[in-house]
Amino acid sequence: MALCDVGDKRAVEPLLAMLGKNDTDSVRTGVVVALGDRRAVEPLEAMLKAERSENIRQRIEQALQRLRAVQHDKQ
Repeated sequence: MALCDVGDKRAVEPLLAMLGKNDTDSVRTGVVVALGDRRAVEPLEAMLKAERSENIRQRIEQALQRLRAVQHDKQ
């Protein structure tokens, strides 16, 4: 379940900040999975370009697909 499913948008900014401050794959993966707000798209795209961990890259791609699908549905 993403944070957007819960509806608490206040958590997005702190989660985005965690992406740049933590080197632990499990934490970064958790953050990516939890993000469900369109404000996360640009930071996730930037992270995808620089990310070396294949596991994290896959999670980022999945999160971006989910975010883009939600954006498309709202249009």
